[in-house]
Amino acid sequence: AVDEAVSNVMKHGYERRTDGPIWVSVYPLEASDPEGPGLKVVIEDEARQVDPSSIRGRDLADIRPGGLGVHIIREVMDRATYEQRQPTGMRLTLVKRLPPEGASSQPSTKPGGGL
Repeated sequence: AVDEAVSNVMKHGYERRTDGPIWVSVYPLEASDPEGPGLKVVIEDEARQVDPSSIRGRDLADIRPGGLGVHIIREVMDRATYEQRQPTGMRLTLVKRLPPEGASSQPSTKPGGGL
């Protein structure tokens, strides 16, 4: 998810430039957190701003290479929040929770159950 997000910043925000600043911060979420333990990643840039409500993955029925980054990010993370920074740039906050103790961390193999 982080790789996809940073790639999207360079490709779309910086219009394929690779010299724009990107900051990645990683924070542990403790067991005392109301939603439980996990990891929070914040990705910030000074790239072109977009309306966060316009950020969505393309229709999965549209089969062609590329263009699935936003879909992948939202599928693998528990939360992905896009925000405009001031005066410029964007902020993406990603949260991934640890599975409850005793729960399997392996993807489901049941029909319709994931990967």
